[in-house]
This record gives sequence, C-alpha cells and structure tokens, in this order.
Amino acid sequence: MARKRRISIDTPSLFDDIDNTNQPVDAPPAKSIIDDFSSSSPTFDALDETTDTDLIINIDDDFVDESEQEETPTQDEPEAAPVVEPIERIMFISFGSGSSGCCAYLGNEEEGIIIDAGIDANKVIKNMASHGIPAEAVKGIILTHDHRDHVGYAYTLAKMLNRRRKTAEQIHIHCSLHTLHGMLLRHNISIRVKDYHAPFYLETPFKIGRFEITPFAVSHDGLNDNAYGFFITADGYSFAVATDTGCVTDGMRRYLSQAECIMVESNYDADMLATGRYPEYLKARIRGEKGHFDNADCARFVADIYSPKIRNIFLCHLSEENNTPEIARAATLKALNDKGINVGDGNNTFADREADVQLIVLPRREVSQLYIFRTN
Repeated sequence: MARKRRISIDTPSLFDDIDNTNQPVDAPPAKSIIDDFSSSSPTFDALDETTDTDLIINIDDDFVDESEQEETPTQDEPEAAPVVEPIERIMFISFGSGSSGCCAYLGNEEEGIIIDAGIDANKVIKNMASHGIPAEAVKGIILTHDHRDHVGYAYTLAKMLNRRRKTAEQIHIHCSLHTLHGMLLRHNISIRVKDYHAPFYLETPFKIGRFEITPFAVSHDGLNDNAYGFFITADGYSFAVATDTGCVTDGMRRYLSQAECIMVESNYDADMLATGRYPEYLKARIRGEKGHFDNADCARFVADIYSPKIRNIFLCHLSEENNTPEIARAATLKALNDKGINVGDGNNTFADREADVQLIVLPRREVSQLYIFRTN
C-alpha cells in the first residue's frame, strides 16, 4: 500500500537547486554516469489536489529506483597463468679458467647466465652451440670484478648476444659500479658498455630469468678492493662461486657451505711460487690477503665447510706459472680423505657414482666437458 509524504515548498530549502519542483513531473531523468547503464525515472502519481503551499506525492514502498543502484561491472574471467615447469637439470661448462681468461655458462638449453667474460666471445658462442645451447639462451652476464681476465670481452660478448636475440628484450652486464668504473679506467673497453650495465649491490639478491643471484664479498684487489663471489639458485638448486680471493671471507664461508656445487680458487702452490721467476713485489701481492688462494688454504677451507649437501667441487683459476692441476687436486683430495670423505673425479664412472663428492679441476685455457646436474 502506498504511503503519503508531505513536502513543504513554502520557502527555499537546501536542495531546491537540485530538486526543482517547478519542473514538469515527466521531465526526462538525468543521464547516468555509466554510459551503458539503462535507467528509468520514477512515476509520480498525484493523490490529492496540489495547492500553492503543498505538494503531495506518492512513494511506493516496493519501488526501487534503478538510477540509484550501482552497476556491478562485469569482469572477464582471468586467464589461467602459464604453467612453468621446474628446471630438471642444470648444465655447467667452463670456457677457460686462469689468468689468461675466465668464463663459464650455467643454465640449460633454454636459459642461463654467463659468469665472467674474459674469453673471446666467438669461442664462447661457438662452444655453447656445440653443446646445443643457443646464444638466445643467455639471459645475462655477471662479473666478479674488473680485472681483464674477467671482463676483457664483456662488451663484445653482450653486443654479439644481443644481436642474435629474436626479441626486443636486451641482456645486461650485471656488475658493481666499482667494476664498471674499473673497466672504463683500466682497460680499452668501449664507453658504450654503460648501455648494457645493470648494477648489483652487496648481499642484495637479484634475478635473471629463473636464476636468483646473491653477490657476496671476497678479498681481492679489484678497483677499491671491490670483488664478489656469487650464490646462485634456480628451482632449489644452488651453485656458489668464489674466484680470486686472498683469504676466506664471512660471505664465502656462509654461502659456499649452503651450495650443492661450488667453484673455488686454488691458484698457486706455495713452494712453486717461492722458487719461481716472479719478482718479489708480485709474489707478495699474490700471497697477500687481497691476492689469491693457495692450494693449502683452499684444501683446508673446502674440508672445513664440507657437508653431504655439497656434491661437486670445481677448483678454478689455477696459475700457469706456479701450479699444476695434479698438485692442486692432490691437496684438496688429501684434506677431504683425511676426514673420511670418498671423492670421485667427475667422470661418471661406477666409482664416481659411489663417491660422496666429485672433485674436478677446471682447465686453464681449454673448454671443459659439459657437466649436467639433476635438480631433483
């Protein structure tokens, strides 16, 4: 049943400018603020005669003014997120590891990263292709510090890789600002390397594709004594790099002890360095805390941090003058054996499969074999 409301219009009210009763009752309604909203104006039926002083209107209790309702926007069904398959295996290959140049690839046939860029770019791309890894798989380059054997081909490699990309997405050279400045100040590298630069910061993780990289401090004489190792993870698999360090740092101990695969410097044999032909100032630099790791220091460190989680150990950055692969490996092998650890040599023999850990020396100038690690 309708009820009656009496509205006085003797004197102007607060809403007179909005509800002008001098307008005809059948005036068209105001346009909705939602363009596609269809509203109908309410019907006003006079029940009594109107006078000069009173206007009586009918308000239906059951009436709903559609113009006052909020339209519920229609939302499209969200598209299902693409299924991202976990990485089932990680591939590792070194293109050279020593004072003549350092560079390695970590990833698979679809995506990966380059660690340091001290090897000729053509050699890197050619050897990747020989293992079924296209240039387009590289998602980024990470640099440890600014010495030439680690950065000499960074600009050329980035430029060549970007030219081979089939998308507009550009790969970057990820390094600290100190490393970038050292590249420009110390080496004949194009200033346009800055076009590819992406800075990272100590102990601050960053992502390249599926890989998360955490830089940590090592002890070496890069520009302003600035040099880094990397803790790299992808779908639960972890890989740690500590090359070019004169002593063990807190970050080195913390991150390498967490990794399943480690790459650590075993640069020189102390006796060979002492009796070798290097001048004394250079010997002092190599022995110093900002210099390089000798075989004995490396062996003690690896044996100290070893746990069953560590499955592969790569000895890297061997000196050509003051070390041999046999001497370097023998030192770390003895330290591990003394702790009762069964060590394989990474050749996938039956004996290697029974071993607790694989111990491998990376070649100085030659390309290593391709190593494949299962992630589950």
